[in-house]
Amino acid sequence: MGQIPKDQKSTLGIAALQRNLINQKQLMECLNLQRASGTEVSLERILVQKGYLTRQQVQELAKAGVGTTKTRDLEKKKAVTRSKQAGTAPRPQMERPGTAVPKSRVRKQPTGVFPEKGETKRPTRKRVHRATEIRPAVGTTKTKKGRTRVTAKKQGKWEEVSQTDPGKNRAIMLGGLFAGIPVFLLLGYLILKPGSPPPPPQNPEIVQNKPDLVRPTQKETPPVDEEFSDPVIDREAAKSIRLTQIPDNSDLARRWNQIVDSLGRSPKPVDTARTISSATILLAESKGTKYESHIQRSYLDMVRQVNAYAEEMYEFIAEQADSLAKAGKYADAVNAWDWFPTIVDPNEIFQDRISATKSQTRENGFAFYANLKSESKALVDSGKIEEARRLMMTALEIGFPQVTEEAYGEISKLSDLEHKAARDAEADAIAEYEAEIRAQKESSSIVETMRARFWQLVSERKRDAVASFLRTEKASRSGEPFHSEFVLLDKVLSRIDTLFKAAGTSLTSKRGRSVTLSFLDQVRTLRLKDVRNGKIVHTVDGRELTEDLWQLHSEELLKLSGSNPLNKACAYLMADEFDEALSILEDEGDSGESLSTFIERSGSYVAKNADKIREKARTYEKEGDYDQAIRAWSKLISVPDLRAEALLARANAYYESQNFVAAVFDVQQLFEMNVVSRKSIDILNQSYERSALITKAVQIYERAARKMPEDPKILGALVSLYMKIHEYDKARAALEQAKKLKGWDDSLGGPIHLLNIAEQGAFSGKTYKMLIDRYEVESNVDQPYTNKIATFMGKVYKMYEKVFPYKKNENLRFFVKIFRNESEFQTYFKRVTGQDAAGGAGKVVAYYMPITKELVGWKGSDLLETLQHEGLHQFIDFYVDDCPMWFNEGFACIFETSTADRTKMNRERHNLAKAGIARKMTSLRDLLLMSRREWNSDSNKTVFYYGISWSFIYYLIKQGKRDMLDKYFEELMKGRTGRQAFDAVFGPGKVNLAELEAKWKLAVFNDRYE
Repeated sequence: MGQIPKDQKSTLGIAALQRNLINQKQLMECLNLQRASGTEVSLERILVQKGYLTRQQVQELAKAGVGTTKTRDLEKKKAVTRSKQAGTAPRPQMERPGTAVPKSRVRKQPTGVFPEKGETKRPTRKRVHRATEIRPAVGTTKTKKGRTRVTAKKQGKWEEVSQTDPGKNRAIMLGGLFAGIPVFLLLGYLILKPGSPPPPPQNPEIVQNKPDLVRPTQKETPPVDEEFSDPVIDREAAKSIRLTQIPDNSDLARRWNQIVDSLGRSPKPVDTARTISSATILLAESKGTKYESHIQRSYLDMVRQVNAYAEEMYEFIAEQADSLAKAGKYADAVNAWDWFPTIVDPNEIFQDRISATKSQTRENGFAFYANLKSESKALVDSGKIEEARRLMMTALEIGFPQVTEEAYGEISKLSDLEHKAARDAEADAIAEYEAEIRAQKESSSIVETMRARFWQLVSERKRDAVASFLRTEKASRSGEPFHSEFVLLDKVLSRIDTLFKAAGTSLTSKRGRSVTLSFLDQVRTLRLKDVRNGKIVHTVDGRELTEDLWQLHSEELLKLSGSNPLNKACAYLMADEFDEALSILEDEGDSGESLSTFIERSGSYVAKNADKIREKARTYEKEGDYDQAIRAWSKLISVPDLRAEALLARANAYYESQNFVAAVFDVQQLFEMNVVSRKSIDILNQSYERSALITKAVQIYERAARKMPEDPKILGALVSLYMKIHEYDKARAALEQAKKLKGWDDSLGGPIHLLNIAEQGAFSGKTYKMLIDRYEVESNVDQPYTNKIATFMGKVYKMYEKVFPYKKNENLRFFVKIFRNESEFQTYFKRVTGQDAAGGAGKVVAYYMPITKELVGWKGSDLLETLQHEGLHQFIDFYVDDCPMWFNEGFACIFETSTADRTKMNRERHNLAKAGIARKMTSLRDLLLMSRREWNSDSNKTVFYYGISWSFIYYLIKQGKRDMLDKYFEELMKGRTGRQAFDAVFGPGKVNLAELEAKWKLAVFNDRYE
């Protein structure tokens, strides 16, 4: 901010500024214009010309007394008027992370820490109790490029920041000064009208004991000498004063000189503020003495210096509060004014303005919240629930307790609605897909029937009937797959007609001879006369008779087909010699495609060549050509005896090609056929988690359990599924039913003791719950803390999504449990795992349990960092079962210090990696192939495995080889084992693992990953 001269010509502007009729920027603009004109034009005229004040307002200020301030009631009335005129506060232009700090009785102060250029952070506010306030020492040192580095020492720590704006150096000084030094009684032009001296105290002894009681009011300003008046106050000049001693040994001079000695000849505002009460006493005692003028002038300089500090502090806080309000942090904007010490405002001149500003900020905050609720409701009404929830999340930034509490409730309701909408969408998608499957089955059945009828008529040599059949079917059926089938049948019929034409041409060369021909009904010897219009013309006893070429036997057609391979293949087709026909067509390319396709789709061909088709399908699977494998198994599904085998094999091929929805429905068909196996259950379990079909999976298992109540495998899978979605009552019912069955094994339903623990409950006593986004958090701490954890995990989840942006089941929830203390957590940990939480390599702060999909921890100092680590296990588990340890734990360690946008060094993990590599704990190959059992077999080595895994992943990221990690994870999502994923990315022919390992280890020992 610039300086505002406090001269007679600016007093009206200052009064208008104090009454909030104009802002400081407007006043500075007008003052600069006045200076540019050589003060020939009055400030009042410029304010009116610029439109900042009306003539009526100028007259009202003149009547009230230029330079005075309004009473508190008038100020509040003006604030209410502005509120009505402003209406609803505008939405903030930017979102800032973090939640508002609840207002407390502790003092909030700026630390003097400012952001680097380009950053948008606000000064960090530390809360220090009034009775134990810690005062930081503030100093500045010169750095490169003209920057000034401010260092504030607080509680044994040093905080450093760079400041590129020289104009903010004053604010840094003010922040450090204000953070810990109580400014004593301020007088000057805040108290006195220009031209009036400060009144001497009536009782110096009382003033000395209670200096803060000296508060002259504007109504009781005694006259002073003209010599003491100095109406022009330049803030920069006021901050740099010069004190001189009195060359005398009198008591008054000695005491004054002691003040000067303690302050120095050029005191800082902080030192002046501490001493001004003593100077006030000497000012009163100097009245009428030869030192009066000297002390008066020095005292006025001191008052001006402290007042300039107070003004600048006010402007600084106003700027910070305004920025916070624009960012939507209204409570922080209100609380920012707690930084302003009331001791510098004895007449409550600033307090009136602060109170009005606070009131207006609160009104704006509540108006903003009301607007958010209205917009959110409109979004919900239009079906945009996710957008509504995200919009309401911005309400948490407002920070008022009543708003925050209500906003959390609204967010929880919207999150629940969002999950309900996801479930409904899932149900709709399932219904649509099932309808599509039914339609496909019906149309497929029709096509198969149509194809069979077509071939039946061709085999019976009823050419006219074939043509009539196709005309009728084309007239009654449209769209796919019928159109494609008609095109195929027309091509086949055309090729058959070509065959018979070729046979007729061959017979034409034998005109006038006796020929022996095989017909469908018999072998006959004819005296051939001619072949025309598809008819064989022959004579008997001088009479002409005809026979249809289509009645020739297939054996005769083979003889008459000539050298054309397509005719030969067609003749074999007419003889039902599919293999011979296909062997010829393999060399004919596109010209023989229609005949090949027809043959391969033929039910007769499939039934006859089932073994051959099965072998082809298995070969395709070994080669990883799952699309071809799916086509081959689809052919065999039409064979009744092979249907179950083909469905299971096709479901597996669908899963491998990541068509999880199709895999689920193939398993459903198997269950409907009462065919259940461990393989089919595994495919179903793997598929429903990777598709949006968890509800469908429940339905399939429940239907199968009703249809096959004696099958323990189905009930075991159902128990496990219910536990994952926390339907513990249903899990118990299924378990009790399964226990009665022959062949039941407790391992079929997972660790049953976890169900017992879940039914008993994790907490004793009252708990608090919050549902935000995908996280359902429960704790026994309190509701605000529960809300905080849910909000935090929602933000962490967005980081996970950026790093692993893959399709997932949007209907699945993440469960989190947080205990209030370590003792309760350790008790629960031992109940669940049978182990001590404090044992092994270190103390457990949180853990993830895959069977119940739960993330559990306790309110410790390292909880949030640990939740980021363990939360990734929970996230990955919904993609990959039993993820390889190096990948799972290595990436979890990445998230301990990094975000999705910036991968940072984890010094602790790096040091462990260096030590582990130096001790030759494991080779890179062994690490990448290490099983869970090997990882946990020796706790003395496990801690190093964490660091080594982090280091390798960090190295690949910094080397620009992140695609290797992505490829590895994608292989795991396809259902590959850790070994298969390793071979696909790090195996022979993929990468030189020895060279990669050597470069990585060199980077570790050199502490240089980039």
